[in-house]
Amino acid sequence: MTSSDPRLSIVFAGDTSFGENYQEDREHRGKDNVLKSKGYDYTLAKFESTLAGADLTIVNLETPVTDLRKSPFEGRKSYIHYADVKQTPDRLLKHNIRAVSLANNHSFDFGAEGFKQTLRVLDKKGIVCFGAGSDRTAATEPLLVTAAIGNSQLHLAVFAAYGARTKAMASYDCAARADRGGLAALSPRRIRDRIRTLKAADPALIAIAFPHWGSNYAWRSERQSRLADELLDAGIDLILGHGAHMLQEVEWRDGRWVVFSLGNFVFNSPGRYKTLNAPPFSFLAKLVAEPDQGCLALFVRLYPIVTDNKRTDYQTRFVTDSEYLQVRELLDERSANPGPMRFGSDDTGYYLELEIQQNGASPG
Repeated sequence: MTSSDPRLSIVFAGDTSFGENYQEDREHRGKDNVLKSKGYDYTLAKFESTLAGADLTIVNLETPVTDLRKSPFEGRKSYIHYADVKQTPDRLLKHNIRAVSLANNHSFDFGAEGFKQTLRVLDKKGIVCFGAGSDRTAATEPLLVTAAIGNSQLHLAVFAAYGARTKAMASYDCAARADRGGLAALSPRRIRDRIRTLKAADPALIAIAFPHWGSNYAWRSERQSRLADELLDAGIDLILGHGAHMLQEVEWRDGRWVVFSLGNFVFNSPGRYKTLNAPPFSFLAKLVAEPDQGCLALFVRLYPIVTDNKRTDYQTRFVTDSEYLQVRELLDERSANPGPMRFGSDDTGYYLELEIQQNGASPG
């Protein structure tokens, strides 16, 4: 990747699904199917310029892309996702979404066959999948990004993994093994070993964790907190989590940032924010790298967005002035150590800015 602009930006977004299963269910109940009445592009309309202006956009694609409709988990799972095999990849590409994590609790909703079809469809369209693969080696390999910015080089390794407990993964037989495909289980030890190899070759490499973890519509758990510390000990420089369908705490730990959950991006389910008294907010993250006195300055801007579809009529949007203040108050109340966070706004919207330290250190 080469940026003609001296400034490079990579957008990270959380749980993403056009929600064909939810919209078809609405239609069966006599309600509006937004995908049919307004089209797929409608749900992404507020982000068109932001996504188009990014050098790369990475999301957690929380659905299999399959035309199968008989799931082996019917009666066992409350929500079974599926995505249109043509519309979903075409719309992702149209909006500059070219890399997706599949390490989540819905990629296997139609079992191994639906998962294999997902890999085939996305690969044929040129969409890079990570956090899952044809065997454990492929599934656990990070997304490697190399970018030339002026006279400098930026090297990133993005590790996607599903943070469910071993028993939960076993119940759906979704974990990748040496001899079969599946999802990458969150293993700080395995990530540590890979980071050691990568940073031995390139000490300046930035390692990012992109885990799917936590409970729906809830703040971070003690287990997430423990795993975050283990990931930092493994050599991770930045954690951008997802999985709660809402934003979670943003904390400064040992000189590095932990964003426990970006929440949703475009996720066309009815949602349960009001029912569960959950904040209707999530984050869109933009990692920015730009030259600074012969080096690269790195920072992340977290843009709060509103992801409660009952408020937005299934069109995710950036926050208003008053909603931005609500987000800041929530984080002040919840985050144990908010660290040296900066606040501001730009052409995209209001943001919280996190500077990324580059020490080039290898994990212990």
